[in-house]
Amino acid sequence: MSPRPGTPGDGQIAAALMPLARILAPLVAEELRGAPAEEWIPHVASPLGARRTRELARSGAFPGAQKVGRKWLVPRVELNAFIARAGSAPPATVEPRAHGTEDDDPEVRAVLAEAGLELTPKPSRSRARRTAP
Repeated sequence: MSPRPGTPGDGQIAAALMPLARILAPLVAEELRGAPAEEWIPHVASPLGARRTRELARSGAFPGAQKVGRKWLVPRVELNAFIARAGSAPPATVEPRAHGTEDDDPEVRAVLAEAGLELTPKPSRSRARRTAP
């Protein structure tokens, strides 16, 4: 049976749909493969340091972070985005300071401020002295 006059034939329909097929083919292939699994970084393996990453995850600085047992798992994408927002990656190892504390570090204060936190010194407790009976 031949197509009616004025209606496109199979070849014309295929030719018209080919650009759309080229656009959709990679998207369909990716969907069929399944989305890549999101990579999770445990806080103990974070380039920001275990303590800093744990505190930031606890404060909500990493959307999607989850506590599993005693570890915080942070999506790598969120960790990389946080590092990019901070301006540069932290050093691989942090040497202890000879003087001062973290309270004196403006970078620590800036990161905490970004997370909506502020450092406050612990109130000092006086120790009760024992006297001999």
